[in-house]
Amino acid sequence: MLRGESDGAGAPIVLLHGLTATRRYVVQGSRLLARSGHRLVSYDARGHGDSDPAPDPSAYAYPDLVEDLSGLLEALRIERPVLAGSSMGAATAMAFALAHPDRVAALVQITPAHDGRPSEDPSWERLA
Repeated sequence: MLRGESDGAGAPIVLLHGLTATRRYVVQGSRLLARSGHRLVSYDARGHGDSDPAPDPSAYAYPDLVEDLSGLLEALRIERPVLAGSSMGAATAMAFALAHPDRVAALVQITPAHDGRPSEDPSWERLA
């Protein structure tokens, strides 16, 4: 089970943290977005922070994280959020946007992770 929190009201912004971090390390406790009229949603990715680990130890790939994000948006009835991700969260947000472009209002990429190898997925080329 994923655990997180929501603050504020208005246009939704979903925060996605980096590897080994938690939901507290995307905007480092800033409340500016919530005070500025946004609904800020943050959650701990599987196996991080307060969230449960994956049932299968190998289920930590980006398709798994994208599925988690999709389920979270459905459960919270969020149709087209801004996705703001840091590192692993940036890659998760990007993968989600490529898979579901109609479900993302905008992307914020904070220190996106990259291993330097060319992607085998041709859809990533659209972003170049």
